[in-house]
Amino acid sequence: MLPLDILQKGLEYVGSITDPRLLQYGDVPGYSAFRTALAAFLETEYTTKVDASELFVTQGVTGALTTFCSLFTQTGSTVFVEEPTYFLAINIFKQDFCLNVVSVPVTPTGIDLEALEQAILNDKNPGPKFLYTIPTFHNPTSYTLTDEKRVALAKLAEQHDFIIVADEVYQMLYFGDNKPPLPLCYYTDRAISVGSFSKTLSPAYRLGWMQIKSKKIMDVFLKSGQMDSSGGNSPITQALVHGIIKSNSLFENIEKDKKILSTSCKELSDEVRAQLGKYVEFIEPTGGYFLWLKLKEPYTASQVLEHPGDVTFIAGTRFSAHGACNDYIRLSFSYYTKEDFAYGVGEIKKSFEALEAKLAQ
Repeated sequence: MLPLDILQKGLEYVGSITDPRLLQYGDVPGYSAFRTALAAFLETEYTTKVDASELFVTQGVTGALTTFCSLFTQTGSTVFVEEPTYFLAINIFKQDFCLNVVSVPVTPTGIDLEALEQAILNDKNPGPKFLYTIPTFHNPTSYTLTDEKRVALAKLAEQHDFIIVADEVYQMLYFGDNKPPLPLCYYTDRAISVGSFSKTLSPAYRLGWMQIKSKKIMDVFLKSGQMDSSGGNSPITQALVHGIIKSNSLFENIEKDKKILSTSCKELSDEVRAQLGKYVEFIEPTGGYFLWLKLKEPYTASQVLEHPGDVTFIAGTRFSAHGACNDYIRLSFSYYTKEDFAYGVGEIKKSFEALEAKLAQ
């Protein structure tokens, strides 16, 4: 899952470059040859047209979110998020930009659109607003927004005039034939689809992209002082990943990772059913990285964590903007072995058993 051999191929490509302009500031949206190669790669993955001029290279999702917030929001602006959602996004919105975070429930078919529309109508904030969503193999739930609801969400964005920032880092990590719908930018030009190499290569590259079909939105990024003065994000890292794409190693790595993740998901799911079936229930994912376990009454995640074994987990409250979801826990099936799953779930079972004994007193 962390392929050093692929890194070596990228380094070899960078080492073969003889044009010293690589060491210049670079193009604001990312250097042209890299965006062209990335567009061709995405076309193969999505089986639809990807225009290189619609791609803007970022420092991963975090870089995309912070750049977006700095350009499109102000203190107190409203951001609608799913409940639960990616905890680092909550931190960025609340701590770094002091936004008004409004949570909207998410269901197995994606964000609750009726609740979202009601939240929009209830919001009296006169400033700019946007939706941050993880539509495909959602973190932490692994739910995917259906095609029908993507169409409806696009209409809602147009009707109420808000931008959608779609965190789509798990888009390519589907299992078997469970290919998800296209990224949200194909449903409305009000959507910015954010991708990253963190899940398909490794986090250390700190490289991702935004796919933006609206010229008006793209121009805000292209003309921003912070991007113009820096000349884009790390041309050398872009060149390194360019080499990986040219060697076909990115495609091969994704195909390998999908098989590993699919097997790991099944192994962890089996362990959870066998050892924790008395305490939790869940929907087995068809892609992504995570199991989202619903605790049966009377258990809560915070109570279980009061009886720690050698293995811990992230409580659902971490994924809530307002401290909810204490009846959920998230487990990851990436980067672990079958033996790790058996041991880890066994340790969590001991925590449940200790809590069960305490509650019985």
